[in-house]
Amino acid sequence: MSITKPIMPATTPPEPAFRVPVIKMRQPDGSLLVKAGRPEVVDGEVTIAEFHRETKVSKRYIAELCEQGHIKHRRLSPKKDSKILIPRSEIDRYLNLQDDQGYTA
Repeated sequence: MSITKPIMPATTPPEPAFRVPVIKMRQPDGSLLVKAGRPEVVDGEVTIAEFHRETKVSKRYIAELCEQGHIKHRRLSPKKDSKILIPRSEIDRYLNLQDDQGYTA
């Protein structure tokens, strides 16, 4: 009697996302030189703190929006106080919703 392992369907890994930071350099004459930095690979998911840094929305309000289902998210474990991970695409979606309503982030 032979035991066969179930064959898992081949999945392609997600495309890596890149971010190019902005570098601001003060010049001797007092002007400000703005240029692109070195591209960085970023994760597909962000924590509440990273979401807060990019949207300037309070961490507590972000957690409330997650609990209410307005922001897609997942928890690392089923516990209520476990770490929340939010897809990076939700940042753009949230900012676009704020722009449509006339708010500034």
